Amino acid sequence: MAIKSNIKVTLSAGQQTLLHRSRFEACRVTLTGLSGEFTTIPFRTKTSGFVDSGLFEASEVKLKRFQAVPKAEVFATTPGGVATLDIVFEVGTRADA
Repeated sequence: MAIKSNIKVTLSAGQQTLLHRSRFEACRVTLTGLSGEFTTIPFRTKTSGFVDSGLFEASEVKLKRFQAVPKAEVFATTPGGVATLDIVFEVGTRADA
């Protein structure tokens, strides 16, 4: 599958928003635009259907194919003290991950 670009989402404080769900394929979620002065945001991954990474700061998340068996999910939320945050991101899968 190709890269999906310019996906726009508004994140809200206290909520983790699903950015991408992958099944049996590698994936990469990359921030391409943020409102405000931030360069990273808190992400959380859930791999192999149940392994939770907890929150971590990043501008890109890459998951390998074996982590997406049977599924993997990438979530994001706002940095501390921020009510809402508009982000733009792209998703690459398979060879584009």
